[in-house]
Amino acid sequence: MSVTITKSAIDLIVKKLKEPATIAMRRQNSTATLTWARRVYSTDRLSGERTEHGPHFFFSWSDADELKEFNSLIYMLPDGESLALGPGDFFQTGTHTIDVKDGRLALVGAP
Repeated sequence: MSVTITKSAIDLIVKKLKEPATIAMRRQNSTATLTWARRVYSTDRLSGERTEHGPHFFFSWSDADELKEFNSLIYMLPDGESLALGPGDFFQTGTHTIDVKDGRLALVGAP
C-alpha cells in the first residue's frame, strides 16, 4: 500500500482546510477527512434529471470512532496536522497518487 500526495495537492488541501466554510464545519476533536468517490451525481430539482459528474474528492471532519469504523488511512501533512483518507479499504490497498488537475484534487490514474 502506498499513497503519495504531490506538493501542489498538499498546498491545495492546506488552503481548503483554512477556508472559513471548512473551518465552520469542524467539530471538536475531529480530524480533517478527504474522501474519494468514483462517481458523484446531482439531481436537478425542477426536472428531476440526474447528472453524473465523475470522480470527486470531498472534505469533511471525522471523529475517532468514525475513523476507526471506516478504517481510514491517516496521512500526516507537513504542518503536523493529520488528514484521514477514505474510503479506508480503498486507500489501504494498491498505490495511489493525489494531485491537482484543472484546479481540483484528482486521483491520478483513477478509472
